[in-house]
Amino acid sequence: MKISLESLPFKNIDQAEQALRNRAISPITFIEHDETEHQVLIFDHWPVGYSGFMDCVTHSLALTNHGLFEVGRYPAMNLSAQNRYWQWFLHRRLAAVEEVNNWCESGDLTSEQFMENVYLAMKSG
Repeated sequence: MKISLESLPFKNIDQAEQALRNRAISPITFIEHDETEHQVLIFDHWPVGYSGFMDCVTHSLALTNHGLFEVGRYPAMNLSAQNRYWQWFLHRRLAAVEEVNNWCESGDLTSEQFMENVYLAMKSG
C-alpha cells in the first residue's frame, strides 16, 4: 500500500504525519497485495510501537471490516521518479471480527472504547 504525497495537499511526509495526528486526514481503505480490501472503521494514529532502521516505522491500530490490525507506515522513496511517499502495511492481525464483536458485547463497549482499551493494554504491556 502506497500513498503518494502528490495526491495529498502536503509538501512532505512530516506535514502529512502532522495532519494524521491532528485528524485532518485519516485512511479509509487498505488494499493488500492480493487485492483484499479493508474498509477502515476506526484508525487510531497513536503509536503502539516502532520498528525498522532507527525506529522509522510507526505502528498504529486500525479496526477494519476484517478485524483489528497493527498497521505500520514509514517514509519511502521512489528512486525512478525521485519522489517520496508513505509506505503502509498491515503488520499483523490482533483480533478477528468475531473476537472484536464478542469483546465489545461482553464489556458493553463501543468500538471506540474497545480501541482505547486495546491501546492502553498495548502501551502498558
